[in-house]
Amino acid sequence: MKKVLITLFAFIMFSITSYAGDMPESLMSDENVKIFTATVLDVKKDYIELKVAHKIMGDIFENDILSVPYFEYSGRDSKKPAKDDRCVVTVKDNKAFYGFKATSTDPKTLKLINHLTNKSMNMLGESQDERFLKYINNGEYERADQKRIAKKAEEDKEIQTTKESKEPTKEVQKTASPANEGEKMEASKSENNWIIYIVAGASLFFGVIFYVIINKRKQ
Repeated sequence: MKKVLITLFAFIMFSITSYAGDMPESLMSDENVKIFTATVLDVKKDYIELKVAHKIMGDIFENDILSVPYFEYSGRDSKKPAKDDRCVVTVKDNKAFYGFKATSTDPKTLKLINHLTNKSMNMLGESQDERFLKYINNGEYERADQKRIAKKAEEDKEIQTTKESKEPTKEVQKTASPANEGEKMEASKSENNWIIYIVAGASLFFGVIFYVIINKRKQ
């Protein structure tokens, strides 16, 4: 029983570690995530005010001012943000959930302060913090964002094309209706003309007969 519990505990811990360790990669495909470098303008008990220095990923613009719920940096220690800190922050649903104090706001050269490394934990390979930094420095997140923007533009173009292709059909239907009405009016006029011709012909015919009968009686 003890071995079973130990095995189960190890499996759960491995699953949690694996899930958390994949976060730098999973961020690339999350369309709701914003990653950016910023300067801390103000720190309050309930919120932190940030000024965006450089957009890395997501729908955000440089020089935007954001107020996000209070958060602490990821990493080993010195986690509390302070005014004028330079940092890199991940935001989703207006909440910062993965961010670090940084040496600068330049994505190509910044370094994370107090982030976890596998070497410091006597582990092989790169920690998720190290991979997060690597994807920022080498532009991997920015390239993923460019693909997202291009995909959205293509989808919007297809929607517009589909919309435009349907509009001529509606115009044809609209113009076809008056044409049909015109044809009906012409047909009605033609029918009325035939009735007039028949009535006129019949009147002339009976008029001639009446004239002949009157003349015979006079004779």
